[in-house]
Amino acid sequence: MAPPATFVESMALQEVMISSPPDIKPTSSNINDAAPTGGRRVFKSTGPAFVPIYGVYGGHLLGQSAYAAYKTVDKSFYCHSITGHFLVGGKPKIPFIYTVETLRQGKTYCTRNVQVRQPSPTDPRPLDSEVIFIATVSFKTVEPRGLESQVPPPKELKQWVSNPRGREIAPAVDVPSWIEFTKRKGMRSFYTAVDLRKVDVEEENRSRPLHEYRKVCWRNTVSAGAHPPQNYDCR
Repeated sequence: MAPPATFVESMALQEVMISSPPDIKPTSSNINDAAPTGGRRVFKSTGPAFVPIYGVYGGHLLGQSAYAAYKTVDKSFYCHSITGHFLVGGKPKIPFIYTVETLRQGKTYCTRNVQVRQPSPTDPRPLDSEVIFIATVSFKTVEPRGLESQVPPPKELKQWVSNPRGREIAPAVDVPSWIEFTKRKGMRSFYTAVDLRKVDVEEENRSRPLHEYRKVCWRNTVSAGAHPPQNYDCR
């Protein structure tokens, strides 16, 4: 089994442009590596999509849509809202095309519309192909923080925050039957582009009703190389 792709490799996008005039439909031969054109910007995925079983993981399209939209706004903006609709399942071995349009550009808020397509390499009109996912992404600038409230941290926090790297890798679906299924099929049972480490909270869950069960994971925000503890955050 080949080494899994890093997070950066999985999310990588390459900007492309429509080199033909606006009244001519774009084709696979006139979408070239170049600067953006007109009121929209187009990006193509260059890395492998995450495939849990057979189809592309929906979160991959959601995350890459947000990343494509981020590439069209100033660095002073950050994403504070995203709404997506999955229309057609994605294919794992064909690049995705992300078309980002500006719906609104203000001083403190801006909004982008992202349409995702997956045309075949021989498609004569790739930007007219079927839309498989659509997202609306809203951005805003940082505002001064006001009054904030926070519940006390759980008493188990101290033991949870110790040695994240030494903890068990969290399965993509933390269900014994799923883990056994992946073993039989020779599949990976964990997310490949993000390093998730499972915190054992079974003792705390024993006294809780099912709907109050806790699950705690450490997530590594480093894409490759060393994994120092300070680069993990807890969820």
